[in-house]
Amino acid sequence: MMATIPTVIYAFSALFIFVPFISYFKPSSTLSIIVASVVLSLLIIPTMSLIFLNIFNSLSKKYMKCCMNLSISKEEFFFKFVIKNSITQLSQGVLLATTRALGDTMIVLMLAGNALAFPTSIFDSTRSLTSHIALIFANDFESMAFKAIFLCAFLLLSSNFILILIIRKIKGKTYEV
Repeated sequence: MMATIPTVIYAFSALFIFVPFISYFKPSSTLSIIVASVVLSLLIIPTMSLIFLNIFNSLSKKYMKCCMNLSISKEEFFFKFVIKNSITQLSQGVLLATTRALGDTMIVLMLAGNALAFPTSIFDSTRSLTSHIALIFANDFESMAFKAIFLCAFLLLSSNFILILIIRKIKGKTYEV
């Protein structure tokens, strides 16, 4: 159910719940990298959980009876067999969730502080590439702002493309048990 919630709802919830909590401990860091990172991690947990559950269920249904006949406990079966034989799929799930987090605009736009400055710590404000693309409106097609938008979009596209290539490379190395 959490995977169906729009990211703007995550961001608004964090503005009213998480940001005051962080400002209680460190007043200068209300909108910062740490706030956006925590909320982004909450965003990708449902995606990774669904992927991991599908992996674990497919493996456990396939081999559980064999391991039960060998008198292997459920915990031993899970840690020594399921985890060991699904490392490649687990890494694919993490990379897929990372691509979702890289493309998110609303959470980092609302929670990262939106400052055009180089951050020196995780408590500083910053602006992400997706936020920059959403905020910059360029009418002139020859302006530097318009070219900067395309450069940001190219960087996002190439980083996601590289992650997808890594996922496909890992998929090619999947071993059958």
